Amino acid sequence: LIYSPIQVPLTKIRTLDCGLQTTTFNQLFYADVVTYSTGNYDFEFTDIATNIVTIKSRPNNIASLGDAGLFELNKTYSVRVRTKVGNNWGNYGPACLIYSPAQVPLTKIRTLECGLQTTTFTQLYYADAVSYATNYEFEYVDINTNAITYRVRPNNAASLGDAGLNQYNKIYNVRVRAKVGNNWGAFGTVCQIKSPINVTQINS
Repeated sequence: LIYSPIQVPLTKIRTLDCGLQTTTFNQLFYADVVTYSTGNYDFEFTDIATNIVTIKSRPNNIASLGDAGLFELNKTYSVRVRTKVGNNWGNYGPACLIYSPAQVPLTKIRTLECGLQTTTFTQLYYADAVSYATNYEFEYVDINTNAITYRVRPNNAASLGDAGLNQYNKIYNVRVRAKVGNNWGAFGTVCQIKSPINVTQINS
């Protein structure tokens, strides 16, 4: 006689990732693989401060906080995992702690466009993308007058015209920050963006 297993083997966050301090919300961590798993893994996240439980079903043994919709900074989660073999779900295995990022990652005007001389006021430039960001705020400082203009965008693309900056022969120090969940990050490093040149104005 050959007997089938009494239960689906337990799984858990792999030892390498147990106690992980994430630095981004898309940073991946892994559960131990279970042989013959159908590819379904449930990740259970318990906020140790509030006891709120979030369960995210994944088609493989890989997860991230962002994928589970967990975007709060400085959180500690007790994480358990279970998997499915055939039609049978296993029990949750031992818990491991996963720590959310301490801050939203910094962003800036991407290197390709740092120092850009625009030729039109609608010419686009881009900030480095931040995973799961829902907004980007562009800060423009006129280097001659120190006047500051802010423009919030729903993505990482911007233009001078979109920010209401329609003067020729201007140079702006530009910084960008991103919003993830309810959290704004800090502004990143400065890049200069130059408005279109009007030769007539320069020579006048």
